Amino acid sequence: MSILKKVMLVIMVLVLSIVLFEVVRYWTSPLTKSDTIIRQDLLTEHPVGTQMNDVLKYIENKEKWEIDWVDYERG
Repeated sequence: MSILKKVMLVIMVLVLSIVLFEVVRYWTSPLTKSDTIIRQDLLTEHPVGTQMNDVLKYIENKEKWEIDWVDYERG
């Protein structure tokens, strides 16, 4: 195999690796999910009627999201 073919192979593997990494990152990132999907995921994990403190602990600990404020009257 010539040097040129080896270099091209390495470049192709690097490009494919970067593309695969970005696709996986996009699919797994909560920042790319719509509000509807995030709401659905939260309701699946904590159905209506769950104590607000349990939901807040889940959001802070598992999802690592920062909570700026909470409306305790409306949820």
